[in-house]
Amino acid sequence: MKINRIFAVLMAVIFIGSQPMAVLAEDVPNEIENVSNETEELLNETEDIANETENVSDEAETVSDETAESEGLRDQSGFVENSFRYSNGQPIQKRSAGAYAISDTSNAYKKINGVCYNSQGEPVEGAIGKVIDVSEHNQDIDWEKVKNSDVDFAILRVGYGNDVSYQDDKKWQYNVSECTRLGIPFGVYIYSYAENTTEAESEADHVLRLIKGYNLAYPVYYDLEDNSQVSLGNDTIQKFAETFCNKISNAGYQVGVYANLNWWNNYLTGSVYNNWHRWVAQYNYQCDYNGNYDMWQCTSKAQVEGISTDVDVSFYYDNLLSDADVNTPVVEVGDTDLISYCANIQNDGWTDWKKNGHALGTIGKSLRLEALKIQTNSENLGVSYTGLVAGYGWTDEVQTGAMLGTEGQSRALEAIKLNLTGDDAENYDIYYRVHSSNFGWLGWAKNGEKAGTEEYGYAIEAVQIAVLPKGSAAPGETADAYHFNEEWNKPSVKYTAHVQNVGWQPTCCNQETAGTIGKNQRLEALQISLSGRGFSGDIHYSTHVEDIGWQSEVSNGETAGTI
Repeated sequence: MKINRIFAVLMAVIFIGSQPMAVLAEDVPNEIENVSNETEELLNETEDIANETENVSDEAETVSDETAESEGLRDQSGFVENSFRYSNGQPIQKRSAGAYAISDTSNAYKKINGVCYNSQGEPVEGAIGKVIDVSEHNQDIDWEKVKNSDVDFAILRVGYGNDVSYQDDKKWQYNVSECTRLGIPFGVYIYSYAENTTEAESEADHVLRLIKGYNLAYPVYYDLEDNSQVSLGNDTIQKFAETFCNKISNAGYQVGVYANLNWWNNYLTGSVYNNWHRWVAQYNYQCDYNGNYDMWQCTSKAQVEGISTDVDVSFYYDNLLSDADVNTPVVEVGDTDLISYCANIQNDGWTDWKKNGHALGTIGKSLRLEALKIQTNSENLGVSYTGLVAGYGWTDEVQTGAMLGTEGQSRALEAIKLNLTGDDAENYDIYYRVHSSNFGWLGWAKNGEKAGTEEYGYAIEAVQIAVLPKGSAAPGETADAYHFNEEWNKPSVKYTAHVQNVGWQPTCCNQETAGTIGKNQRLEALQISLSGRGFSGDIHYSTHVEDIGWQSEVSNGETAGTI
């Protein structure tokens, strides 16, 4: 309303300023009175418009509430958080006896030279990094300062409860935009109010609506802690978790459950929780949970540069960055032994063989998949496959059991195509999808379609294959299985650098930087080529190498330098 009124006054001033300059002095009071009356009329009209707009908004909200009720969803507009860490919607602190007898406050809740320290300034055994989780309660955050702190990544709250926009976290859009802009890795969580599986599914929809288009490096967490849910019983709460987590997993995201030690010991006790990441909250100098977990929230009272309020701090363990099949739902395929596959992963070498329907590779480690082998367990069924290898282009087709890609050359697979062969091929479809750096999980491709990216220089980090009976529904979304960068069709110069301790980097184009800056890592070799649709030409180049001098000239993508 204030904005509308200021606008009306400004319009009145402009109106006055536009009057003829030849106004008799005795007419001025009348003119002012006229303008005043007209201004009052404008204010009244503005007030009417505002009231009408408010009425329309109320009507829309009423329709939304009626729709929610018809779908079995409660009106949660008056709900506030009440749990071990919230009282009537405001953060509180519950301290365990002796938990905050801090002996070295300079190190408490910090990560220094790769070592994480608890409230007593002691190293946390097994912890490899520091995490913060934030919401609107943390107000405006200076994310540039956070990025320069000892924080490795963040878990952002998307909101709470059912999938209605007024329950979005008020700082979600700002927080996710800043993390994306600054390249800060993140996961997300939602605070649950569910009292039935319909509401649990709506909470999953709430998350999926808001994270669409963003690249999550870490899981989606289901926050189970509200006091209103305790009386529902363990079996009911488990149904909520299954409904939520399965929907998030089926959408291609890692998923986990957050709760405090009391909930994990007394309410979240089913074996189904082994299928997801566990995040345990216990405000103490150590975590006393006896089950498996990969994050421990140790305080809500830490101080982090760039955040004016107290902030939750957790430490995470290496099992959070485990193989992709831990984080990715297994596809129901019927015959799990029909096909199997293994991969050569950057720095890790060859993996164990994975069975039909499983994911293979890593997520969150930024490790490229460099080679792939696929075999079948039926003499009447085979597989042929080809791939896009960084710096080489699409390979020739290879057959069952052969290696696709490279070994020891530090080259990423960027896209693949798979086909079934043999007499039984007509009885099956082969589906496959890839987890691409900077894109995440892409859609499912089928029977020789391309999966991955081309002309982006993005590595495949994980792959999932499912051989299903002919005509079966796709295991998930099929859109966006393959991305081709049209900008690279333009005439351009492309180049890739081999860097000390890194190997071959992704391909660069037209003035992009190849190599590293400020890391004291030498550039050891180059490959340069020209490209573009309808473009032809040659490029010749030579490099001067330490202790060798100028090498012989090479051309068109050949290697100059030494490896």
